[in-house]
Amino acid sequence: MEYSILNTSDHRSMPLKTGDVIDTTVVSDDGSVDIQVENSEGEPSYSETGIPTSEFEIVISQDDTYTFTVTGHKAKGSVSFIKR
Repeated sequence: MEYSILNTSDHRSMPLKTGDVIDTTVVSDDGSVDIQVENSEGEPSYSETGIPTSEFEIVISQDDTYTFTVTGHKAKGSVSFIKR
């Protein structure tokens, strides 16, 4: 997801398996970005607010379809989720 101005939420869903690793890259040029990852029951696997430019891993704990939600607050930059 790339955005020139993100002042709302955007989401994508992915079917994932236990032990899958999602390489996550956040480029925050302005504003702030929040990320939440939830399984199909709405249980969070990852949740963080005000994420600066960074790279990190999200490890999946159980087979399910996960929703990745990115919320921007006057944000400029990009977020990527890549399954290894």
